[in-house]
Amino acid sequence: MSVRFSRNYAEIHRDLTDAIGTIDGFYRFFDMNADDWHKLTEKDRYGCLRIAADDIFYGLGASRTLHVGRTVILYDRGRSVIKIAAGRKVTHVIHLI
Repeated sequence: MSVRFSRNYAEIHRDLTDAIGTIDGFYRFFDMNADDWHKLTEKDRYGCLRIAADDIFYGLGASRTLHVGRTVILYDRGRSVIKIAAGRKVTHVIHLI
C-alpha cells in the first residue's frame, strides 16, 4: 500500500513538516531531550523536521497509523487526507488532493 496523492508533493511535505513541528515533545522522535533540541539552530531543527516528514509520509504507506509520543498521525485514504490528532482532538489536516 502507498499514500495516494495528486497535490504537489512539495506542498504536502511543507504542510506535514509544519504540522509535525507543533507536536509536543517532537524531538523525542530523534531520541533527543528538550535541551539538545533547543541547542540546534533553527535551520537544523527545520532540517530534522523535514526528514521526519519524509519518514512519516512513507511510513503511512505501510501503516495507516503512526504514533509520535502521544500524538497519532493517520492516513485517511477514503478522504485523501493525513490527520494529526493529539488526544481526541484533530489538530491538523493535510489534504492530499
